[in-house]
Amino acid sequence: MEDIEYQKETEQALQYLQKYRPEKTLINLKKFAYTIDPDMQGWVKEHFLNKIVQQQLTNISALVTSDDFFAQKSVEQSLENSIQGNHSRYFSSTEEAIDWLD
Repeated sequence: MEDIEYQKETEQALQYLQKYRPEKTLINLKKFAYTIDPDMQGWVKEHFLNKIVQQQLTNISALVTSDDFFAQKSVEQSLENSIQGNHSRYFSSTEEAIDWLD
């Protein structure tokens, strides 16, 4: 995945959040293999996480961890110190995530 593709996917996720305004989300990162570099983490904060807060789209999120260690760490770094990070929890399986959301 290239940076531009990641940005498009992130913008699409924001559009879904704006349209449906879910109270809870399940994010399956199991096959996510894109490492979010520090510059892109800044972009995510500015163009995604800050907009979630501004538009009051913050929700409870269960994230199924990526099999790729570096991709997973970069996701965690992107969310740390954000309000969404305070409303998120990581799980190793979809079943655990669903149980937590229920």
